[in-house]
Amino acid sequence: MIFSYARGPFLEFLRNLTPQILLLSIAIIMGTKLDLTKFDLSNTWNTMPFILVMCTFFAAAIANIFMFIEGSCRSIEEIDEQSKRLHSAGVKGLAHLKELGVLLFKKSKMLFFEVAVALLLVQVGFLAVFISSIQAATNLYIVIHGGK
Repeated sequence: MIFSYARGPFLEFLRNLTPQILLLSIAIIMGTKLDLTKFDLSNTWNTMPFILVMCTFFAAAIANIFMFIEGSCRSIEEIDEQSKRLHSAGVKGLAHLKELGVLLFKKSKMLFFEVAVALLLVQVGFLAVFISSIQAATNLYIVIHGGK
C-alpha cells in the first residue's frame, strides 16, 4: 500500500517529521531550567513558552498523523468521494476518520489492514521523532552548558 497508491501521503508524513523534531528539541531545552514540581506564578514567564511549544509540537504531530490516514484513504476513488460527501455534510475530525475506516473495512478488509500496518509504521516514526529530539536536545544542552 505505502509504495503504490499512498506513496504521496507517506512521503508527506516523513517530510513533516523534521519540524516536529525541531519543536520537541526546543521544548526540551526550554524545559531543562523549569521546576514543574510546584505551582509558582513567578515562574509563569519561563513556563508559558515551554507549554506553548509543547502544545504546538503535539498539534503538529496529531495533524500529521491524521493527514496521513486521510490521505491514504482518499487515494481510493470511492472512499475519496465518500470523504467529500462527509465533509459537505459537516462531519469532521475523529468522526470523519471513523466513517472512512468503516467504509474502508466494508470495501476491502485487506486494504483496511494495510492502512493499519501503515499506521503502525507511522507510530514507529513518531517514536523515532521523540528519541531523536531528546538526543538532539541533550547534545545541544551539553554543548551550550559544557556537560554540566
